[in-house]
This record gives sequence, structure tokens and C-alpha cells, in this order.
Amino acid sequence: MDCHSNQTAWPWYSYVAPVSWLIERDVYRGRNRLNLSEWQQYTMEQQQKLLADIASAVKNREMPLKQYTLVHRDAKLSDAETDLVYGWARVERRKLKTRLLVVAPSADQRDGR
Repeated sequence: MDCHSNQTAWPWYSYVAPVSWLIERDVYRGRNRLNLSEWQQYTMEQQQKLLADIASAVKNREMPLKQYTLVHRDAKLSDAETDLVYGWARVERRKLKTRLLVVAPSADQRDGR
């Protein structure tokens, strides 16, 4: 949640340049890519894409960023935690797909075909 929400916990060293510049840049980029504090403002299609991105990034060990886990060792995900996040993202994505079908049926479904 430090980089992907409006609930960033800013440690003391995040106020000391040049480290502050790097941290601010990473938080800005993280929020720009995905801001969980604003999840409801994304369309269902955007949420689906973001969930796919979360699953992929975690499964491929791209998240959390290495520079983040160097300082925050407890943020490094175990294999079980990686599998848990990956599974959660896939289940949530399937739920959204189902909701999209109900909310926006295809032309054939609307025409009764």
C-alpha cells in the first residue's frame, strides 16, 4: 500500500535528499499505474486489466520492487504469499468478467439469439 495507495507511510529517510527524490518518484509511478485508494473509480474493464497485471507482476516476481524489499525486508513475498496474491487476482478477475456479462450482454444475448 505504500506505493499503490494514498496511504503511504513516509519513513524519516524519505525526507532526506537524494533518497527522497527516488522514493517520491517510485510512489508517483506506483500510484500512476495503480492506486488502490481509487479502485472504485476504475471501470470494470480497467479493474480486469489491473488484476491481470497484478497477477502477472507478482507471479513473475516483478512486484514488489527489489529496491523496496531491500529496505522493507518483510515486504518480500514468500512462494505461498505469491501464490495467494496470484490466486486472489485471478478469482477477482473472473468475478468481474461474470459481472460484465450480466451488466453488458452481447448483441446476440440482447436479441435473444
